[in-house]
Order: sequence, then structure tokens, then C-alpha cells
Amino acid sequence: AMVGTQFCTITVSAVTVPHFANVGWSAEYAARILGMQGLVGSIATGVSGWLTERYEPKRILAAGLLLEAAGTLLLAFAHEHWMIDLFVPVFGIGWSVTSLACTVLLIRCFGSKSGTAALSTVWMLAGFATAGPSIAGLVADLTGGFVAVLSLFGLMLLPVAFAALLMSASGRVLPVALVPRLQ
Repeated sequence: AMVGTQFCTITVSAVTVPHFANVGWSAEYAARILGMQGLVGSIATGVSGWLTERYEPKRILAAGLLLEAAGTLLLAFAHEHWMIDLFVPVFGIGWSVTSLACTVLLIRCFGSKSGTAALSTVWMLAGFATAGPSIAGLVADLTGGFVAVLSLFGLMLLPVAFAALLMSASGRVLPVALVPRLQ
């Protein structure tokens, strides 16, 4: 979930300006939209902490992933300003809720000592997401735009959201015997 989220977040940040240019919108408009999306995400992060104390974090995670996927698709196919206006809260809430829910689930599932080790591993693996903008650039060179890659990155979050819903009460998808212990 975190790697997919970072693929979308980093790529959206990197390609919004050229994507808007393809539609005929200005770089200033793109900067304003990214700033608003970041503001919404920051506020949503604060609210997410409250939500994860009251509801199952796996459901919060799945909802965040679905929102982020929808936001990425809105950006991919946006040709009207109302779609961008909808992208701002949908994507902003999605990535921030996903990030916090992942952290809460790791700590709850593995405890504070092993959970923090797992979290550092997750963030290390999320470094692979830095390939997202390069992949987006290559795909845009081949297709003439960013619609295909934004769609792909958004859609890759859907099976992850489904898997989050399948997690057991302990937060594990796999049987306990198959889950490696972090020591």
C-alpha cells in the first residue's frame, strides 16, 4: 500500500505541470492545485488519527487507497476544471489517509519494536516509487501524454485496497505461520 501510494504521490507531483500543459492549462494553475491538494492532505492526516482510533484501520486504509485511485484517475482524464476541483480533495485525502493507516496497522500488527522496524523497511521499499516519474516520462514519450501511466498507477491501488479488506483482525493477510517475524 505504501509503495503504491508513493508511486502515485511522487508521480502526480512530478507530472501535473506537463500534464496540465498538454490540456492547455498553465504551470501556475498546476502549482496552485498541487498546493491545495497538499493542504487538504495535511488536514486529512490530522483527521485520520482520530478516525483510526474509532474505526478499523484496515477499512480506513482501503478507503484511502480507493480515494487515491479515484483521484489519480480524475487527474488522468481531467479536461474540465470541475474534475481538477474534485481531484484536490479526493487525492489529498486518499494519500494522507493511506499513509497514516499503514503506519497504524504496522504498529498494531507487529508491536512498537517490530512495527517500527517494519515501518522503516516499508519506507525503504517505498524508495522504489522514485522510478514513477521516469516511467511516466517514458510512457508519455511513447503515447504523447500522461493518461496511460496515471491510469495504470491509480488502478494498481485497487487490488491493494481489496487485500487490505481481507486482512484478519490481527492485521495479517497471510496465516501467522507464513508471516516472517521481525526481530
